[in-house]
Amino acid sequence: MQTLRSLSLTAAVSALFCTASLAQTSSLTIGDPTPAFAPEGWAKGKPTRAFQKGKVYVVEFWATWCGPCIASFPHLSDMADKMAGKATFISVNTWDRNQEGEKEPGNAAHVARVAKFIKENDTKMRYTIALDDEKDTIATTWMRAAGRNGIPCAFIVNQQGKIAWIGHPMQMDQPLEEITAGKWDIAAAKTKYDADAAAAKAQAAAAAKAQTAVAEAAKAGDMAAFEAAIAGLSPNKASALMNGISMAVRTNAAFALQVAEAKMGKVEGIGAESWCSILMSVARGTKDAALQQKAADLSADCVGKADPKTLCLAATYHAQILAAQGKKAEAQEFITKAKAAIETFEPAASRKSVGEFIERIAKTLG
Repeated sequence: MQTLRSLSLTAAVSALFCTASLAQTSSLTIGDPTPAFAPEGWAKGKPTRAFQKGKVYVVEFWATWCGPCIASFPHLSDMADKMAGKATFISVNTWDRNQEGEKEPGNAAHVARVAKFIKENDTKMRYTIALDDEKDTIATTWMRAAGRNGIPCAFIVNQQGKIAWIGHPMQMDQPLEEITAGKWDIAAAKTKYDADAAAAKAQAAAAAKAQTAVAEAAKAGDMAAFEAAIAGLSPNKASALMNGISMAVRTNAAFALQVAEAKMGKVEGIGAESWCSILMSVARGTKDAALQQKAADLSADCVGKADPKTLCLAATYHAQILAAQGKKAEAQEFITKAKAAIETFEPAASRKSVGEFIERIAKTLG
């Protein structure tokens, strides 16, 4: 799962799907009886104290910080409306944090914040909403036990009280219809799910090995070793490079900047806004004034070359670099430029989300 505040804005805005990653081990799979289900509280709708035999339930997990979760709200609501009387929808708020990426001390503040969020999104969330406890117990016994490390994620409980399907809520329409109609082949579903899990486990092991190699190469400042190692992160060259540089920032910010400077404008699929995002990570990940300034200079060049469709993002990231340097007035100038460029952002359907993101960043800059 992506950390709460390290989400790329491009991904947060544009990704309608966020396939949950699989952990290396899992003990809960399709065909198993449902784990215990005892929410800390109920934020909306009629509480479900126990799963009744003969009824179908959808148990979905989400958090207020999760962009793909928010994007799934309307679809979940439409499904809940469509399947009324056939399936009960329960959305569990878990792994939740505030805007600083932290859990509030005590449950009351968390409950109040989530309640406010639900009220603001009431018409988009037309289903029952439960609250996990401070220890994220339900997420542990359901999500973690099933090897799911990403949200949103949904489980369908069949009429026999068994887990019949696990996956992204945007992909559950057909399975849910077949399960409610009593036509679902749970044995075949289990075979496929377990095979996919095994493949994902092997992929995760290979990725972990590649991540170690990337970290070692970055720490050593070895460009050749770094380029060889990132190939193991993803078959997509652009994605592999972005992930590799992001990892390098944590290990050796100066080397990350060296890689960025060498690759900028030379890799297909990486726009100026993405480079500005990486450079922002470098500037915020070091206290070296010279490195920060070099990152700022490269970022300014990127903003100047940004496509009008993504200029608002590039300008926002650059503003954060300037803020990291203590240049608040200049940072505000670029936030103003970012706001003005929202009207040219594509896809147009995401302009509202982008605008809200920029407003949040503007508030953090003072």
